[in-house]
Amino acid sequence: NISTIYSDSVNSQIMSAQAAGPAQQGGDDQQQGGGWGSTFLRWIMMYYVINFFMSKWKGTTNQPAPKVNEDGTPVEIPTSQLPHKALWKPNSRYNLKVYLSEEEDLFKVVYDKNADDNMVYNKMHVEFSCADQVFDEQNMNLTIKPILRNNGSYYAHIIMSQFGYPIDEDDDDFDHTKVLFRTHPLVKYRPKPKKKKENLLFGKDDKEVDDTKEDGTDDESEGDESESIPDIINYWKPEMTLRPLCDWTTYGANTIPLQIADHYKIDIATNRYWPVLYMDDFWLLGDKL
Repeated sequence: NISTIYSDSVNSQIMSAQAAGPAQQGGDDQQQGGGWGSTFLRWIMMYYVINFFMSKWKGTTNQPAPKVNEDGTPVEIPTSQLPHKALWKPNSRYNLKVYLSEEEDLFKVVYDKNADDNMVYNKMHVEFSCADQVFDEQNMNLTIKPILRNNGSYYAHIIMSQFGYPIDEDDDDFDHTKVLFRTHPLVKYRPKPKKKKENLLFGKDDKEVDDTKEDGTDDESEGDESESIPDIINYWKPEMTLRPLCDWTTYGANTIPLQIADHYKIDIATNRYWPVLYMDDFWLLGDKL
């Protein structure tokens, strides 16, 4: 539209000049002065028209004047109304540590004097980005703990800390915005699979055999409801995938989409968010447990 307006104005000048024909010699200076003045005003008008349409196209608007108190000092915006920005900058460096323990409380594990005995992974100076050289894979053999044989739980405690910052809360240089703590269960509880039986003598299917006991009595005849409740046992997860999300989006206050809001941890002191550490169990199907 802008180019159309511009070409039309030029054509109108050419057509008017052709229609007017040669002007009288005595009035040349006056007409030339009027022509230059009108052209200058026309260019100024076009400049403002173009800027107007460009500002609309870019979506830029004039920012409202900041509110001030009676004494002229600016009104402080509540922290909860500040935009959600990332606490960590792109390509910043961090350390990654992983601890394994049957203890669910992360801090009891990582702050224990024997914490190094439970640490199975330690990588220093990792770049916070999605570059190919950042990705790492490691295979390890673990000794099964007795608690797992007794239907117990097992956890991975993960610490991401910016390079050069301590993870100990008692350290004078500790900064809670530079450290991310995460606990991930390595055991999944599911119903115990039923044993498939086949009656070769009578040709009954599995369902009929399961409903009838060896002594010929029916489970339902005893009226024991506990027999219908399946046993819940623990299944070991053979894989653990950590995916730090490369996201530095600035969201308006309370405008993070609901579909992903649960993955964002907000610092109430700054209204900013820690890096999103996504534990990817998508491809960990039941046949791999």
